[in-house]
Amino acid sequence: IFLMGLLDGLTDTAFRTDSAGRQVFYPWGSLGKGYVMRDVEHYQSMRSKIKWMYIIILPLLFISHSVFGIKGNLICLALYLIWHPAMLKYWTSGLEISSERMTAAETRGNSAKSHNRGTLIFFVIMSVVFVLLGLWLIANGYFWQGLLSSIFFGGCGFMIALMLRDKGKDA
Repeated sequence: IFLMGLLDGLTDTAFRTDSAGRQVFYPWGSLGKGYVMRDVEHYQSMRSKIKWMYIIILPLLFISHSVFGIKGNLICLALYLIWHPAMLKYWTSGLEISSERMTAAETRGNSAKSHNRGTLIFFVIMSVVFVLLGLWLIANGYFWQGLLSSIFFGGCGFMIALMLRDKGKDA
């Protein structure tokens, strides 16, 4: 259940309902344009594709890092940066482009709706732990690994804290 909630939260960041009541897919979130889904079945199919993308890429990153270290992650990242935009272009070709934009607050809010309060609190705590681990790495001579960890998880923790705040407003 926890994993499915996490995947739903990641997937939900890319979708919103427009002013006409249509489902719109924003593959680049608030940074790009939206594509109007043809119908409910198309919307469900696109959600499934996005969720499967996460199901494949997240474990692949962990496995490649465990086997090949940071080089494995860099190789996966390079392949992902080729594969992901190509798949998005294929999946959205021929779709109507929405005139409405998605805001960063909507992206956060969509994700927050898919997580319960306890999960968000857990993620904030884990982000703080990884920031502290990054600082420990810096203190022990692993400057770049520690700095990148602290920056990445600090940013994640900040965004999750904002989601937690937004969820509190909805309650």
